[in-house]
Amino acid sequence: TGSALLRFCPRRPTLEALKESIDQLSAWPICVQIGIFERSIMYHNSSRFLKILCVCVVLGTILLQLHVLFVRPTKYLDDENNYNHQQVLYEKKQTQLMETERRISSLETAVRDLNKQEDDSTKDQDSIKLQQKLQKIEEDILEMKSRHRLREATKENDASSTVKHSMNHTRPDSSSINYDEGDTFSACLYWMDDYNRLIEWIAYHYQFLPLRHLVLFRDPKSVMDPKPILDRWSPHMNITYWTRETDFLTTYDAAQIKTLDNDFEVYLRLQKRFVKGCFDHLKAHNRSWTIVMDTDEFVAINSRRVSKATNKTTTAMDIVKGAHRKDPSVGVTEKTKSKWFSDCIGMKRVEYSAYESTNEEVTKDVPSFLDAHRFVTLRFRHQGVSRFGKSFINLSTLWNQNVPVHYIGNHVPLDKECGGRSGAWGDGHDMMYVNHYLGAWEYFVRPNDRRQKQGFGAERKRSGASNFIGKNRDHVGKMKIGKGDEVRWWINAFTDRFGEEKARFLLDDVGFPVNKSTAFPILRMGDNQTQVHQSWLASNALLLSNQ
Repeated sequence: TGSALLRFCPRRPTLEALKESIDQLSAWPICVQIGIFERSIMYHNSSRFLKILCVCVVLGTILLQLHVLFVRPTKYLDDENNYNHQQVLYEKKQTQLMETERRISSLETAVRDLNKQEDDSTKDQDSIKLQQKLQKIEEDILEMKSRHRLREATKENDASSTVKHSMNHTRPDSSSINYDEGDTFSACLYWMDDYNRLIEWIAYHYQFLPLRHLVLFRDPKSVMDPKPILDRWSPHMNITYWTRETDFLTTYDAAQIKTLDNDFEVYLRLQKRFVKGCFDHLKAHNRSWTIVMDTDEFVAINSRRVSKATNKTTTAMDIVKGAHRKDPSVGVTEKTKSKWFSDCIGMKRVEYSAYESTNEEVTKDVPSFLDAHRFVTLRFRHQGVSRFGKSFINLSTLWNQNVPVHYIGNHVPLDKECGGRSGAWGDGHDMMYVNHYLGAWEYFVRPNDRRQKQGFGAERKRSGASNFIGKNRDHVGKMKIGKGDEVRWWINAFTDRFGEEKARFLLDDVGFPVNKSTAFPILRMGDNQTQVHQSWLASNALLLSNQ
């Protein structure tokens, strides 16, 4: 064998030949390398240092190739075994979560059945025990979800690679939450400094839609940070938090927006491209029904059409699915528009004025541990005129990443598929609409609002305080007193779901307390709305002149 190996080498190699052999060392088989350097050391009349160097190179090469042959494959095998182990743990935890929630569902059914029993003496005692068991299991499942947040491995060609630069406060895979994808909603929210109102907005839609996947973009001019609120909700829903335009803007779009001097135009450009980026992200995560909203907008049931409007278990998804089945129990009639049977459902917006109600009216049916005046859905009850609305869209069937950005809108997500602007208008036969709350003075008159400077529509002529007064003037003489009580059921359903302690935590710092110096007057059934409005303007002339 040794003689055969030596045939690969020159009989008396020169120093240049030896150097060339060293340079090609990594590409030669080990056995040939040994033969080369054995003959080189034996026959070459060189210095002792060169001979030692040759021996070291040979030994180093042998160790390197042994590492490649044996150590690295072992490392890869260990990594693969660790990955498989994590997968097994993940599947085990998912099974545990599903089993626990099945137990919750069975207990809830038992509680409902128990409430129907006629024997009150035994009902109260058994109901208390079941409620205690139910609360304990809910606490256990929330703890399990928070402790076992498993993230998917990062993929080089992930369709939603922009998430790398964003802040995902929960699992990136919505399937980690044990909800049927077809039974929950997603939402795209362009946010700017509505800190106190965001708390109520998330809680309301978590209960009613039900909202389980939220993509929120914080406007670059915001001075507040919604992260503390999002952290509260991270165990309960999937939240994607974008803090920079580059999270959804292309390089070209970002460069174009930087050239704009008009602040309102920047807002419009960012809004359109955020909606596109949000839809792309949700579609990549296999989400379906989605709505684009603001924090002053709350989806509500039309009680004149849906008899279950005050039922704590009725959700917007129940209405959407029922409409697609053309189910009369959810309000479908012969006059229901065809849009309710499609994958893009437009709903009108009905505005609620800033006129106040009595303390008894505001606090009615509200748990005593909550301040009802801090919730816009409970405090402002007088419905005004209707305006251009919003739309539900099924991304799984209608959305395509190649849709041009100029086809996308905040009110009408897709112009053609959603019926154009007329698709976002509704009538009395719609099963749902969007409540748009003007809110208190503190909500409307805020600094850094891009729309206050440039304005759109009527806001080009008015801004700040005058705009707020003008919008409320539009409703004078047309308000339906107390119409907003249709949505009051949500707060009890929410506190029943989470219990007092958890509800306090999730709703902490919600809204603003009543400011008597800026609050509108109380409006009662039968009042002359025009006289009340004029009287308030006269008594607050000094306040308005300072705005």
